[in-house]
Formats: sequence, structure tokens, C-alpha cells
Amino acid sequence: MTDSDQPLDPRERFARSVVQKLTDAGHIAYFAGGCVRDRILGLRPKDFDVATDATPDRIRELFGRRRTLAIGAAFGVVSVLGRKGAGEDPIEVATFRSDGDYSDGRRPDSVVFSSPEHDAQRRDFTINGLFYDPIAGRVIDFVDGRSDLQAGVLRAIGDPDARICEDKLRMLRAVRMATVFGFEIESATRDALHRHAAEIDVVSNERVGAEMRRLLAATAAFDGLATLRETRISDVVFPQLAEIWEAAIPQADLPAQFSFPAATGAVLLSKLLGARRECDFVSGLIVCLLAIQWSGGDSGNALRRIADLWRLSNEETARAAFALESLSTVLQADRQPWSIVQPVLAARYAGDAVTLAETVTRAMDLPGEAVAVARQRLGWDRARLDPPALLSGNTLQKLGLTPGPGFREILQDVRARQLDGELNDAEVATGYVRQTYF
Repeated sequence: MTDSDQPLDPRERFARSVVQKLTDAGHIAYFAGGCVRDRILGLRPKDFDVATDATPDRIRELFGRRRTLAIGAAFGVVSVLGRKGAGEDPIEVATFRSDGDYSDGRRPDSVVFSSPEHDAQRRDFTINGLFYDPIAGRVIDFVDGRSDLQAGVLRAIGDPDARICEDKLRMLRAVRMATVFGFEIESATRDALHRHAAEIDVVSNERVGAEMRRLLAATAAFDGLATLRETRISDVVFPQLAEIWEAAIPQADLPAQFSFPAATGAVLLSKLLGARRECDFVSGLIVCLLAIQWSGGDSGNALRRIADLWRLSNEETARAAFALESLSTVLQADRQPWSIVQPVLAARYAGDAVTLAETVTRAMDLPGEAVAVARQRLGWDRARLDPPALLSGNTLQKLGLTPGPGFREILQDVRARQLDGELNDAEVATGYVRQTYF
């Protein structure tokens, strides 16, 4: 890791200035944790954390109380604020510490300010236990994390059972990081995940959801799900996975237009996840739900349970439900009347439905003409894709019809004929209604 690896962005410049100020005041200060790992891997860190021997009170004294927030002072963490509009994200500055017991399985009951070496030892995995001195340009490694980074290994620091018992979320973090970075989980660490899997139920649903979002957005999402299943962590955080994994899917159980040899749900899920062009959480969620459905499960019920387990937003839930409901229509977009296809493509979450259909087409090696038509029409301008209706309820009342449930049927009939080109203006549509409904 050298200073010339990547150009500095405003966040890193600000983080370096924080380290410089602490160093100039006679303190030890290093970059810590994930930002060091990412820079060694050649990735751009999402944020920068600083570890120092300065106490929280000293940090606030140096940077000023107006530029600091004691958001986690009880754990030795102070947030230093950057200049507004300069792209300088707040930097968390943490005092080197050792942790006491973790009675709730998530946070230490107490902390003791300590040395860089002891601070590294209390962290979760070796690849996250590295420090970097940006002034001297050197990595400080007390846990052999650099070797594990080079070998592509995720290993708990010290006793894996102890690290997991301190913070049960570390089990999900291990699977997620191994998935995102394409690392192997070291055998003793993996065995500990299996032993403690059921204990992850103490982790909040919000934190579980945050980890699952990142896992399903990974290119190798299937590998992560396979690890969750193998270690039995999925029994708690994604119990619906069992509906997929061992299910036998004979050809007869798939929709008629698909050609897929008899296989397990796990093979099906692997093909679907691997066929995604753009990897993001919602596409991964939708694919998992489709695999549940094709494995004989109830995707609607699964979505409701997942929404609670992972604290999905209303929008995430709606996007997933719409894509599943609309898949068949998009897969036949070149063979169905426009009045059937148009309501799907004009809807708010049409993009999710088309993306799912493209994924299925690639996974099942289907002809792509129908989905290409849907994608092309999705790009039409709004006036062409969703023209104003020819008639309204007020028009029907003026014609002498009494408002009621039948209004909706009439308007839907007229709208379908408009979209299919049978009715081209309001006058013709009015004549059709008079002729048909009087």
C-alpha cells in the first residue's frame, strides 16, 4: 500500500489532515480497519476511520467542540466534522482500547483505553485489524492480516468462538465479507460460525437486513447464500432458503415456455443469480423469491416474512411483488395485445419487471425477442408509452350512465381498445360506448 496507489479524494485528504493534527500534537494516530483493507486490495474505501492514543476529551480539545460530536465517547469514539460543501465526510476518531465483557452479544459493557496492539487484538477479523500510518507511509500489522489479504482468507483474530460471542453480528459480517471479496473463510472460523449460528437471533432485524442487502448485491451472492445454508445461519436470518435448497424441480413444474432440466432449487437459484447483468439488492431479492416460487413455495408469504426479518422498505417490497406478478407478461411482450403489456410497462416499477425477465431469459437460454421488445418500449417517451385516456367517469355521466361498479369495466374496455388502436379519439370512443352499453 503506497500513497501513489490511488489519487486522493476529499475524504482521504481530510482524514490525513486529522491524523496530521493529532501527530503534530504528539499523539499516535493511524488509519484503521476497513479503509486500510480496501486500499491494500486496490479498492476505494467508502469511509476513513482513525485510531489514536488521544482520549476523547483530548480529541475534542484539539479539534474544538463545534467541530466534534461525542457520538460514542463512552466507547472512545468522537466524530470530527469536515468543511461543509468540501466533500469532507465526518471522520470517526477512536481511542485505542481493549473491550470488557459483551453481555448482550453486541456491544462491550466497558472499555479500557490501551495500545495499538491491544486495539488490534479486540477487532473481529485479521483483514480488519490493520493500521496504516499515512504520514510515514507504512502498514502496522499486529495480527498477520496482510498475509490473509494476500492469500484471500477471512480469519477471526485469536479465538473465533470468543470473537463471535463478543458480537454475534460478526457471523453475518464474515459471510458477507467473504462473499464480497471472494475470500475463503478459514476452517476454524467457519466451524465457529456453525457452532454459534442459532445465537444470531440476538441481532436486530435492521442489522441483519443491512448485511443481507450487501450480500445479495454481491456478484458472488450465491456463494454467500450457500455459506449461510451450510453454516445454518440461514435458519435464523433467511429460513425461506430451505424452501429452495433441496427442492427437486422437475421440468413439469416450471412454466411451459422454459426449458430447464430436472435439478434442485439450489441449482436454479445459482443460474438465476449468475445471470444478472447488474447486481443490486432488489434484483437479488426478486430472484430469490422467484426461486422459492418455482421450488413450490409461496413467494408472496415469503416476501412478507422477509420484509419483517430484514426490515424492507415499502418500496423494496412493492418492487419485488410487482416484478414477480409481471414476469409472465414481459416474457410474452411480443405476443400479447399492447393493452395487456402497456399497463406493466407504464407502471412505476416496470424496470424491475423487465430486468427480471432479462435475467430469466439468460438463465434459461430463452429467445430474447420478447424482452427486447419490452425494453425498447420501456424507453419510449411518456406521451407515447402512456397516452391520456379518451374518456373519463365524467364523460360517462354526461352520457346518462349512473355511477357505479360498471363505470370501471366500461373505462377499462375503452382504454384497452384505445391502446390496441381500435379507438383513436374521444368522439369515436363515445360512439362506441353508446352503441355497446345503451
